[in-house]
Parts: sequence; structure tokens; C-alpha cells
Amino acid sequence: MIIIMGVVGAGKSLQGQLFAKETGYKWVSTGELFRAFLPEEHQKDLLSGKLLADQKVIKLVDKTLDEVGNSRIVLDGFPRTIVQAQWLLDQINNNRIKLTSIFNLVADREVVTKRLLARGRGDDVNAIIDERFHEYETKTMPLVDFFKKNNIDVVNINADQTPEKVHEDIMRLVKT
Repeated sequence: MIIIMGVVGAGKSLQGQLFAKETGYKWVSTGELFRAFLPEEHQKDLLSGKLLADQKVIKLVDKTLDEVGNSRIVLDGFPRTIVQAQWLLDQINNNRIKLTSIFNLVADREVVTKRLLARGRGDDVNAIIDERFHEYETKTMPLVDFFKKNNIDVVNINADQTPEKVHEDIMRLVKT
């Protein structure tokens, strides 16, 4: 399993899809899962920039892993909190998941804001982008230290580069 982390707009989905296409891995996006399977009231939370409750996210990811298998997956957007990361670590330690690499797409706030505003989705407005950055900085960024403390490398990738260069970096740095 390959995991791609990063703030919204860093290019997780694009990079996950590129990686999957080139390697034959299955791309699993928590964002896509949320949009497809969550009730409308939870969709509204997502659109406002809030993260969903950990247990709801874990349940959805757990079910998805059961359905698609878990060895050749590129997972986009999970984990996003320490609770989710601990669940993932438990799965690794219990040999349910074989983790190959974790990539953290690091992007400048100004670059991401421009990308999101250009994308033009209804939830891509300054106030919601600010909320997403806050959630990322307070809940997701601490995962890098969490994984390092648990002897799992997280490779930072400069996501301000062109998508092609980011993909090149991922392909060069992935552990096989």
C-alpha cells in the first residue's frame, strides 16, 4: 500500500491516479468514497471544510479494504488524524496491511489557494480553504511525527512543482 497525504489542493488525487495508472495499483480516494457513500448531512460537513468523525472514516476505509483487497492500493487522503493513523498502524502491526511508502505532498498555502479557486467547485471559497488549512495543520501535520515515532518513514514531496515533476519524484522515491 502507498499512502498519499497532503492538504486539499496539493494534488493527492491526481498523483494517486497517475501512480495507479503507471503501476497497476488500485486508486482509493477517501474523498471519492465520502462523496459516493456518505449521507447528505455528512456531505455538508465536508463541504464546509470540516473533517468527519474518525470512526465513520475508519469504518468506510475498513470496509473498502475488505472489498478491494489491500496489497496493491494507493490510498489518497487517509489517515488525516492521529486516531486514524493509530488504526492504520494497528492494521500494519497485525499484518493486515503491507505499507510500502507514505508520501506527504507539501504545498504552499498561496499555491494551493490559487489551484482551488481556479478549480471552481462550490466549496472552493476562501473561508472554507482557510478551514481546510487549519484542519490540515492541526490534525494531519502531526501525523508525520507520529509515523516517525513509530519507525515509519514519511517522504515529503514538493507539491508546488508541476504535476509531472511531482509524479517523477514519487516514482523515483517509492520503495518497492
